[in-house]
Amino acid sequence: PFVKNSKPKESTLKLFKNIYGGVEKITASSELSEKTKSGETTYSVTNVLTLGSEKETGYFFLPLGCPWVSDISKDKEPYIDFELQYERSSIHILPGFVDFSRRHLWKQNARPKTIEVIDLDSSKSLGKFTINDRIDFTSIDLPASVKNVRIKFINFYPGTKYQDPCVSSIYFGTDMWPYKGNHGKDTFE
Repeated sequence: PFVKNSKPKESTLKLFKNIYGGVEKITASSELSEKTKSGETTYSVTNVLTLGSEKETGYFFLPLGCPWVSDISKDKEPYIDFELQYERSSIHILPGFVDFSRRHLWKQNARPKTIEVIDLDSSKSLGKFTINDRIDFTSIDLPASVKNVRIKFINFYPGTKYQDPCVSSIYFGTDMWPYKGNHGKDTFE
């Protein structure tokens, strides 16, 4: 979903609560806003609530094109907090600004390199994980299931033009879902 304001749209959260086990609440430490030709655009954290479609797994994508972007000038270690309806044991992250009509934006923008996953119920770190620097979901199997989780972004692959890190999609799974096969083959050169 393309969300131009910083407040989560109730319809977006309701849709994803029903589709894949439920994001009850999502918040971020920051969101980048910038003036554009059409006014002001805020790269809202709700923009990560997208899924994808590809032949091998049968996933479906809502249109990508507007990621969450943290404001790195004000927020050196940005994070996203998720409150989930059910416990989940895996996280799947699509890094960068993925817009199939503007492919150059992926390399121009910074992408997460290392994340730390924190169980907010126990305040325990579940580990630090490296995100692949390619247009592909990085799948992370967690050592414990979580219901309230923070994804803290520790460092980044640099963009050729912009240093504010972008994330196009995040979703959660269990040991039974999603299928652990290939999440896509195409990368942007």
